[in-house]
Amino acid sequence: MNTGFKQSSGEIIVVYDADNTPEPDAVQNLVLPLQKDKKAGAAVGKFRVVNAQKNLLTRFINIETITFQWLAQAGRWFWFKMATIPGTNFSIRRSILEELGGWDEKALSEDTELSIRVYNLGYYIRFFPAAITWEQEPETWRVWWKQRTRWACGNIYVIGKYLVRFNQLKKKKILIDLVYFLFTYFLFFGGIFVSHGIFVTNLFVDLDLSIGIISYILLIVGFLLFITEIMLALTMEKHQFNFKNYFTVLLMYFTYSQLWLFLILYSGGLELKRSILKQEMKWYKTQRFKEDEIKQKVS
Repeated sequence: MNTGFKQSSGEIIVVYDADNTPEPDAVQNLVLPLQKDKKAGAAVGKFRVVNAQKNLLTRFINIETITFQWLAQAGRWFWFKMATIPGTNFSIRRSILEELGGWDEKALSEDTELSIRVYNLGYYIRFFPAAITWEQEPETWRVWWKQRTRWACGNIYVIGKYLVRFNQLKKKKILIDLVYFLFTYFLFFGGIFVSHGIFVTNLFVDLDLSIGIISYILLIVGFLLFITEIMLALTMEKHQFNFKNYFTVLLMYFTYSQLWLFLILYSGGLELKRSILKQEMKWYKTQRFKEDEIKQKVS
């Protein structure tokens, strides 16, 4: 991207992954917020899954992406005027990239890392869901695991990079995003690891625990909140709020969501090893399906 940026000449740079199929007005909708709002340093659109009905995994990913965009992206934009630049379907001012020196080539989640530096310049990042692109998602668990490991390692790198440099940041509002990622990757998953660990241990060794009625209530409430928040997000997209997705969400809680625990643990170990041994970061290019299949799905 840094190489491509040097060859570009426009005042506004729009970025897409090679597998994306933007809707006809997507670029116009990404440029519009920057033309109308001088405080906006970047604008991020919405991405949809073109192969959502391929198999169970792609249905999980489709629900995950919709939930992320309408809860994490739209929610943070509504409350804090903050959003995270994704790897695709976003626009950014040329002047900002020049001032920042382009993308951090050591970051596997270069989009997250760039977001923090844009905030630090005093700009905000607009969430503009009218700009829509369609993209492919992994169709096998092996490809999914490699892609999400890169994402997790990259985000852990960003957390570490800016937590130790927080005093050097000009805009302390960035702490909101750092706390968001910190809670997600460490405190939230850490708490679940401890909970699962105690449960499994108690199956083999009597820990003499009595969790009480309140704990049972909290378990049920947590499960119901998971279902409710995802179904609310699905109501924001046409044809997504249906019984098929409802039962997929139920299954998702006990399978897909739990798999993330192992992925975060694995990714954290890889990032810790890389940091200690000063290893070079390696980029995994996500495997895609054939172009003729893309055209058939989009049409």
